Amino acid sequence: MELPEYSWLIESELDPVALRSVLDSYRPYRHEVNFSSGFSTREFGDALIMPNSIPLAKLHYFESQVAVDATTRILDIGCNLGFYCQYFIRAGVHSAVGVEFSDRLHGAAMLLRTIAGLSYQNYVLIHGDFADMTTQHAVEKHGPYDVILFLGVVNGIPSFTAALLALPALLRPGGVVVLEYTAIASADRLCRFHPNGEGFRDDPSHIWTFSEPFIDDVLAMAGLTKTARVLDWENPAVLGEYKKITSIYRKSET
Repeated sequence: MELPEYSWLIESELDPVALRSVLDSYRPYRHEVNFSSGFSTREFGDALIMPNSIPLAKLHYFESQVAVDATTRILDIGCNLGFYCQYFIRAGVHSAVGVEFSDRLHGAAMLLRTIAGLSYQNYVLIHGDFADMTTQHAVEKHGPYDVILFLGVVNGIPSFTAALLALPALLRPGGVVVLEYTAIASADRLCRFHPNGEGFRDDPSHIWTFSEPFIDDVLAMAGLTKTARVLDWENPAVLGEYKKITSIYRKSET
């Protein structure tokens, strides 16, 4: 099966009809999942609200900034269907832990882990709100981590400061955080609360918006230094007054 770059292909000998049957319960699929036996979730025809349905597309921006080897431990906060966890497990990392708040997505991620034949020992899925201390304690048991992915979900976490301030304790010295968020296009230190989810059109989960200097200051206060901005994208037709930011933050070696 020939697929575009950064697509997600799961090796499976399961019959396409059987795959369609077991995956149907977890619709809709906003990201496309493909299987070597020939089935693709695109066949469901689910409406895609994501800017890009290719699950691993964001790797294009940050993969060169993240060095991994057989000792690397990955944490993916807001792991969705687990595509980054599966990608890095296949790349040979020591372990990957995914945290997902949605019941549907967590259930689908567990099913896809089973279909892919991956071990529960080195690929752990945790259901919970990362800002909650119970979830943080569950995550801590499998750390410390070399890489934490926090991609596109921080705007929807009610206690986002608790989530951000928990990151340094989970990182080993020298570890990195890849953070993506929707930002207010301003050089001022701004933070806005949108109680009814009106922060970003077509996304009712978007309840917080921040400027880049605000986020940088919060993480610097917590002990994380920004080392690179790998994406700074503005498009008024798509994002209105906002922009997409992806930055790399590193914990000190000492």
